[in-house]
Amino acid sequence: MTLNKYITNEVSPKLGAILITFPVGLLSTYFIISEDKVSKYLKNYIKQILFIIMISFLYLLMFQKKLLGHKNIFITITGIWAIFAISEMVNH
Repeated sequence: MTLNKYITNEVSPKLGAILITFPVGLLSTYFIISEDKVSKYLKNYIKQILFIIMISFLYLLMFQKKLLGHKNIFITITGIWAIFAISEMVNH
């Protein structure tokens, strides 16, 4: 059983959200050797966080309004995130 699966099934939703969203990306800046890359990394990290927050609100809204089934919402949201992430990579 993976840690994510254990947390989502065995821990309260509030605590699970806190544990799963531990800022691993922020900690990874420690391992970036080039100082000029840290600034670029953090700017892109902030963009990703803001986008994930917006996508999460959209997910919640769609789920509460029962616009699609849970799995279809997940696929849609994941697809939107993937398009955003790829477009960010192509633009740089």
